[in-house]
Amino acid sequence: MQRRMEELRKKPELPELLLQQLSSQPESPDSKEQLQQALDARAQLGTCVEQLKDLLKSLQVERDQHAENLKGENAIWHWKMQQMSEQMCKLREDRGHSMSQVQELETSVAKLRNQLAVPPPQEPPAGPSEVEPRLQAKAEQLQKELETLAGRLRAGFRTMQLWNRTFKEQLAEMQDSFVRLSNKNVVTTDMLQVHQYVEKGLAKKLSQLQKLRELKSPEA
Repeated sequence: MQRRMEELRKKPELPELLLQQLSSQPESPDSKEQLQQALDARAQLGTCVEQLKDLLKSLQVERDQHAENLKGENAIWHWKMQQMSEQMCKLREDRGHSMSQVQELETSVAKLRNQLAVPPPQEPPAGPSEVEPRLQAKAEQLQKELETLAGRLRAGFRTMQLWNRTFKEQLAEMQDSFVRLSNKNVVTTDMLQVHQYVEKGLAKKLSQLQKLRELKSPEA
């Protein structure tokens, strides 16, 4: 498409140059050659105009498609960020709950240890000494769960940052592509206007030559 645009961009020079030549040439008794040149230039320019119209249409379709893709990617990113934020909130809640349980168990274990450290007046019951290992094991289990949750939370933050950075790069690339397509659209529109302007000039010159030929026909 880029090569096609470059080719079409060069084509206005020929019709304009030919139009200048036709306008600057003095009227000759036989204007058949000028008339044929004008007809050929007009046919060539008509082909260029149609090609430019097709190119402009395809660029507009491509630009609209990029705009839709950009809109879709933006919606997907917002959805992913929402899901990730909800997961982060859930992990924070679980972590806070586990920390509270660990603190409660550690407090209970500390109280039992203080009670066992003081010699009782009589033989202590077997209950407290059996409860402490269970509480300690539960506290250690919750501590491991807490560490696991903390690891998941850190991993979740890293994943969110990676998604965010990747999406921003993709979004910037799509926006650049959209801008390039918009610029191509403007260039193609300008080229089309130039061709149409030259085409009108050739049509005017052609009309003048045809009238001149009609006037000279009776004399022949």
